[in-house]
Amino acid sequence: MQENFYQNGYIELDYLNNDIINIFNKRLRDLISLEDQWKKKYKFTKDLKFEYLKAENIFFDYLFKNDFHNKINQITTKKLILTNIQVRTCFKGLSYMTWHRDTYRSKEKIIGPFMPCFKLMVYPDLYNIKSKEISLIAKSHNRLDFTYYHKYLSSFNPRKKNIFNNNNHCTLIDTTILHKAVSSLKDIARPRVIYNFSTIETIEKFYNSELNKFYIDKYNKYLN
Repeated sequence: MQENFYQNGYIELDYLNNDIINIFNKRLRDLISLEDQWKKKYKFTKDLKFEYLKAENIFFDYLFKNDFHNKINQITTKKLILTNIQVRTCFKGLSYMTWHRDTYRSKEKIIGPFMPCFKLMVYPDLYNIKSKEISLIAKSHNRLDFTYYHKYLSSFNPRKKNIFNNNNHCTLIDTTILHKAVSSLKDIARPRVIYNFSTIETIEKFYNSELNKFYIDKYNKYLN
């Protein structure tokens, strides 16, 4: 798995605990029905508000009962700490995020967290409707170049990989990989849960907000 991740910049991680996945999905369906707990960040999306998200232990149970806290360290050969959780629901409409790298170089300046981070991308299938959620370009990680060529022509790259919603596995990515959220013509709520992990060195430089400290502290308590 280490070699696969190193070469491609992403890897799919199978679930170990079906019971927790069922509880996780049920809780997401319940949360989606609660309108006042969400805020709009991008067009055709809504994000679960932090004051509600931080009280939801199910998102930590998901990580630890599937042993992902150990597995991601083994795969990346780094000691990673959780810095943030985003719970977002997308609806019918254009993509809220086109091709990009989370960390890239612009005019000889590095934009975004450095060293780069890792994200665990979770796209559950809540309604038994198959939906394409994210596209990424295999082997495009560990680079900082990002030009108009990457932004507009990545869709034609033969190494493009489409990730669909499912209840069997999630996807770990190196955040320098070229990736984008996919538009949808389907009139359904399409949730995604995104876990951001960083090394201690990166955390000290880029993740000092109260929100980040909350997740870091809570994650460390689960580890102990």
